[in-house]
Amino acid sequence: VKTSLDSFVPVIYSWAAVVLYIIAVLQFLFNLFTDSPNSSLAELASVFREWMVQIINFVTYQEKDKPYPFSG
Repeated sequence: VKTSLDSFVPVIYSWAAVVLYIIAVLQFLFNLFTDSPNSSLAELASVFREWMVQIINFVTYQEKDKPYPFSG
């Protein structure tokens, strides 16, 4: 059974890789110049990770609840 999210998985992972790369580069630069990580970027990375886990759990049929923005 194919869900509407299955067709978006490659797009989501491509987008996720770009977002993760941007967060990592920004955090690296912030740490390089201030000698400490940015707490807002760390929080964003944590929320992003949780959202990606929700997507992975859904597409591997470990959860039935659709992740945002497909829930509703």
